[in-house]
Amino acid sequence: TLVLSGAHDAATTPADGAFLAQHIDGAQHVEIDGAHLSNIERPADFTRALKTAMTATNRAERVSSTSRDRSTAGLA
Repeated sequence: TLVLSGAHDAATTPADGAFLAQHIDGAQHVEIDGAHLSNIERPADFTRALKTAMTATNRAERVSSTSRDRSTAGLA
């Protein structure tokens, strides 16, 4: 789970984002130098954070899936 916060967001503060991430197993908190609409205000930073999280998640799922497949096949 990726929790994105805008550093200058008065409505949903970075502290709120950090709190959420701390209470969601495996969550990552990323703070972007923007306000409430970071995907519009800082699109490159937003996209980079999203791609990084998705790449890490996909990589972890592939490793987990490969380990599970090896275990099922008696190869682990």
